[in-house]
Formats: sequence, C-alpha cells, structure tokens
Amino acid sequence: WAKIYKTEFIIEKQITPISEREVSSEDFLFNLQAFLKANKVAYIPDIFYYYNYVHGSMSKQYKHRSFGIRYHSVEIAKRIIENSENNKKDIYLHRLYYRLWMIYTYSASNELKRNPVGFNAALKQIKKNAEYPLVKVALNHIMLKECSWRGIYKVFAYGLYYYTKIYLLCHEKQSLV
Repeated sequence: WAKIYKTEFIIEKQITPISEREVSSEDFLFNLQAFLKANKVAYIPDIFYYYNYVHGSMSKQYKHRSFGIRYHSVEIAKRIIENSENNKKDIYLHRLYYRLWMIYTYSASNELKRNPVGFNAALKQIKKNAEYPLVKVALNHIMLKECSWRGIYKVFAYGLYYYTKIYLLCHEKQSLV
C-alpha cells in the first residue's frame, strides 16, 4: 500500500512474494528484496493513504506466542540480505537487528499486559524468546539511545534490554556448569 513498482522491474529482478501462510510480514520481505535489487528509489513525502483504525480488528489483537512467527520472518530476511549482491548488506543487517529488537520488545510488552495465564507465564515466555539465536546477535548490535521510544515504553525497553542481557549471561554460566 505504500510502494509502487514497475512490473518490468519485478520480473527482471525475479522478486518473488512469500506467502502469508508461511510468514508474517510478507510485505516487508517483498519490499526488502526490491530495495536490495533497486538501483534507485524515489520518495514522495505527500500523504495518499489514510489508515482507517477499526477497534477490535485482527491486526490490533494480541496474538499469544506470536514471537516465533515474526522471528521466522527475520531469519528469512537475514538470508535474503546475506545472499544479495548489495554492497550495503551491513546497513541492512544492522536495521534488521533493530527490527528484531522492536519485535522482541513489543512481544514482551504484550506478554506482560495480556498473558491469560499470568505474570510468571509471561516471564517464562520472554526468557524463551530471549534464547532465539538472532536475539542474542541483535543485543550485541543495537544501541538503545538510537531507538525512538518515548515515555514509559522507553523505560520498559531499557529494563527489558538489561533484564535480557543479565538473563542470558546467567543462563550461559549455568549451561557451562
């Protein structure tokens, strides 16, 4: 909804959509392929699209344990970036780690707010999510001061960051014993 592509470009560069049945964020993966293969991109700052927020819509509902699905999309994105011939792979990977951190933070926030089983179950799920390999990589690449969070969410993001670092450090020491 926010991008326009020439059909010839899509065909010539062999940009293929990934089914929404396989991943979440299929539009992100499609756009990533296009941006990596584009020689130039134009930006128009005007607003041509107005989002109609519908209370209770599926896109705004909490999906319990959805981190794994979103994480899978990040794994695919990482492979797409690494296999591309783009000379700015490092920049794309860096941005991908920020995207993963945002997904992880959003998921943790939702677990704590909406987990039907309770606080301890939410913490257990957050710890489980922290153990995904790319979360560990992301933690070593992101700089929280570059994040655009504000207010209480910024406090939460910082707290989650240090909680995750400490948890992973302790978890690694336990597994060595």
